[in-house]
Amino acid sequence: MHESGRRSFRVRMMLFFAWIFLTITLLSLGAELLKSLQADKWVMIPLGEFWYKMHVASLNLTQALIERYLFPWIWDPALTWLLRGPVWATSFGLALFFRLLAIRRSRTNKGLRRLRESDFRR
Repeated sequence: MHESGRRSFRVRMMLFFAWIFLTITLLSLGAELLKSLQADKWVMIPLGEFWYKMHVASLNLTQALIERYLFPWIWDPALTWLLRGPVWATSFGLALFFRLLAIRRSRTNKGLRRLRESDFRR
């Protein structure tokens, strides 16, 4: 049985991902600030460079899959533009996306729950 005060599993997972991406945002912004203070100018950490350093094989695989099986224009210029941007901006965008999905899903669940409860009152 689903208790009315508890969040659904999907909403909790979306909130979990939102917190993970928010953490990445804060850490990458902090790293940029430290590098910038050391260099006496703003030093941006591009998403592509970050991904390359973390796991180069997955970056290459993602590019190959998108260019071969989807549409080449998705990779270049769309995703290459995104990969040239700062890590913190992309991760903040993903955190916001997952948070908004969780809010929307939570509201949908509440509406459905009210609908189901009103059916039983008759």
